Amino acid sequence: MRVVIVTTYYPNSCDPVRAIFIKHLSEELSKYSTVDIVSPVAYVPFRSLSDKNNCLSTIQKESKSGDINIFYPRFMVIPGLEFLNGLMFSTSIYRIIKKLKKSHSSEKIIIHSHCIYPDGFGSGLVSRILNLPYVLTSHGSDINVLPERALLKPQIKYALTHANGVIGVSRLLVDKIKKLVGADTISPEYIPCAGFFPDIFRTDLSPSNLRDDSVEIVFIGNLVKIKALDVLLRAWCKVIDADSAVGYHLTIIGEGPEKDNLIDQAVNLGIDSTVRFLGRIDYADIHQYILNSDFLCLPSYNEGTPNVVIEALACGVPVIGSAVGAIPELLADNNGIVFSPGDADALARAIIDAPDRLWDREKIAASVTDYEWEKLGARNNKYLEQVCNDFYG
Repeated sequence: MRVVIVTTYYPNSCDPVRAIFIKHLSEELSKYSTVDIVSPVAYVPFRSLSDKNNCLSTIQKESKSGDINIFYPRFMVIPGLEFLNGLMFSTSIYRIIKKLKKSHSSEKIIIHSHCIYPDGFGSGLVSRILNLPYVLTSHGSDINVLPERALLKPQIKYALTHANGVIGVSRLLVDKIKKLVGADTISPEYIPCAGFFPDIFRTDLSPSNLRDDSVEIVFIGNLVKIKALDVLLRAWCKVIDADSAVGYHLTIIGEGPEKDNLIDQAVNLGIDSTVRFLGRIDYADIHQYILNSDFLCLPSYNEGTPNVVIEALACGVPVIGSAVGAIPELLADNNGIVFSPGDADALARAIIDAPDRLWDREKIAASVTDYEWEKLGARNNKYLEQVCNDFYG
């Protein structure tokens, strides 16, 4: 079986840690099947690619990672005409997939598209023209947010109802997909797309006890509005005011358009001495920052299945997370605290209460043993093989 993974989420030379979980899944999947990656790069005509200073214009059209061939075609994005993105996407991937089909005509080929729009819709159009099966994986906002836009909703429903298989990365997403298109129409499969490598994220490297003199909390992610870091900083201010005797320290790791605003907010709130912004760090070093923390905090307004939550739990580090996406599915009283998204008071209470709880790091790590990347690769391959066999008979 040859799996053609189609997604804009795949890392590239301009963003080497972009949705790196897709890269991990692809590599594990390649242990069972042949894998090709088609990762279109968006550009705005007369601006993006013509700007020599724009990093996206420097991405090579083809690359290779081990035995995996990676293609980076361009697809045009016209500002204000988002409803055309799916069509533009399909034209960018058509020739590559057609060539792959012709070159490997003796193999069973299946398209696996991550994100329903524009990726899934574009893949659906191409699959019908080339008579190939396709599977869609929904990650969160493609079902939670995009269907609210009138011109995108019918395209999303088309992609879902015509797919040969659909995967939701959380049980909540599976339920929402059924509600969107009708439970009798499709039967989505639940397979997480967030995992960890047990040789890297493990409890024997974690501190055995919380420190008595300080509380170290880390956030890891993109600095964008949907991550609700402004809520975290407001909560942090309340924590410092309520419990000044404890040495609270917050480390924010990541880059994004909200960085300057967040730094200014920390200064204005008078908490900048307890908050440090480290910017983007290499993925290989992420586990060290998790291991050196007492808690991971993820206050987002919207999520799918956050990879960083899985990684923290695998290290035996409790998580304080908002009740969105798969976070409530991952967290219970023995491995974390869930609070209402956007509620700075509730988040502050969680941060203050967390150090007083008794946390068993081994039990915390045991809560995510099913999320090892090797196991997730096998689950995806099994599902894709089933769909492939049904299609090809």
